[in-house]
Amino acid sequence: MRVAIASPSTLLHTENTAFAVAESLGPCLAPTFRMPLLARKNLTSEDPLAAALLAAELGDSYDTQRLPSEALRELFTSMNDLHVSVPYATLKLLSRLANDGRVEVRTETARALGWFVDTYPDRVEELLLLLACDTSRKVRAAAAESLADLIPRANDPWELIETWNSHPDRAREVLKAARRSLPPPLGV
Repeated sequence: MRVAIASPSTLLHTENTAFAVAESLGPCLAPTFRMPLLARKNLTSEDPLAAALLAAELGDSYDTQRLPSEALRELFTSMNDLHVSVPYATLKLLSRLANDGRVEVRTETARALGWFVDTYPDRVEELLLLLACDTSRKVRAAAAESLADLIPRANDPWELIETWNSHPDRAREVLKAARRSLPPPLGV
């Protein structure tokens, strides 16, 4: 078996050629630096869900109260796709919706968090704690569903249960409801 070894002059020529090609493409690629601005401008007016996801991803302000019910319905019915295609942006948007003034939105947000227990367990637990202490029983019941998804997937389910037992009364009630839906030994 013979191996060809490039000479230093060949390597230098290859390096210079690659640099020249990259340099010539520079002016063509320059407009792409403005792409996020263009995307933001077009998405805001055409697709409110995409605009909300983009704002969440980038940490930009976005009034979630402006999201029309159709966009919220699309968000909550598309979790199967969104938790795979844009998980970070979706979870960031859900974290904003966890504080929404509408009970139905917080309820659906609590249910949707179950989709992220494998990828973002710590953040999901934080958000579930917030929703577990909600004044609405519907929101707390939905939080119990997602907590039931989180418990068996936790690195240490018993530690998670112990931690939740030290939280306020409403959170402990949510924990009990979650554990009632689980099989033994984690369930009660």
